[in-house]
Amino acid sequence: MYDKEKLNKLSGNDSITRVKYNPSLIKFNGSRGTFSLVEKTQEGYAAPKALTAPITVTILRPRRICGWYEKTQAGENVSYFTNEHNSYADQLTLFSVTGNGKAKVVDNGTSSELYEKYPLLRTSVVLYVLYNGTVHKLKLKGKSLKAFKTYREVLDKDDKTFYEFETEIGANEEASQSFSYYSATFNATKPTDLEKIGPFIESVGNVLDKIDAQHKKASAQAAQDFEGEQPGHSEPIIEVDEEGEPEPLKTDDDIKVDDIPF
Repeated sequence: MYDKEKLNKLSGNDSITRVKYNPSLIKFNGSRGTFSLVEKTQEGYAAPKALTAPITVTILRPRRICGWYEKTQAGENVSYFTNEHNSYADQLTLFSVTGNGKAKVVDNGTSSELYEKYPLLRTSVVLYVLYNGTVHKLKLKGKSLKAFKTYREVLDKDDKTFYEFETEIGANEEASQSFSYYSATFNATKPTDLEKIGPFIESVGNVLDKIDAQHKKASAQAAQDFEGEQPGHSEPIIEVDEEGEPEPLKTDDDIKVDDIPF
């Protein structure tokens, strides 16, 4: 019995065709405490549409991504980011994009190893969520990441998991010494029907696992390429404040999957 999955493996097409996954996006603006919806279309992504906060979702799978922004003294924005991953122990590839250029491989290692080399590195949580019956992707950082960690810990104490409830995500105003900003809040509401959300969790998990398997193959070769090399910067850089909302030419969500060279 032959099917496409089996034939792709036998024909070697699996090693040629890269699995892609680009669901619609939900964006959280930490400066205003607002949410917006960016729908995926055949042509790309539609213009953002404002959502009324709080929003209600079912969290299907949390992931991580690391990165930071810099600005060169020449005024160019440089965005550094890793592949999405599940754990601090996963092998990562660090990429950079300068201005509107293509992504370039910078380094490889676990998040702990990269943190030692790159002190500006920060972790964000990427949530694959069910919103209005469709899978969406939501990225959160800073105190929003801490809030999600606390949310999981509270559920764990009752032997519960995030997918067992619909989750209301809102915004809470925070204040630092120099400015105010917003972090996301999480509140479990009504229980979900596991038979209905199970297929979504399975579908998302299968695709992400395939992407991770592809990356594992590619990163092994990339790690060899970096043996003996010392990554660094060719010119002085200016740090961009993580808690604020700088306006670089690209953000992590704006970087196309095709910019990543595998």
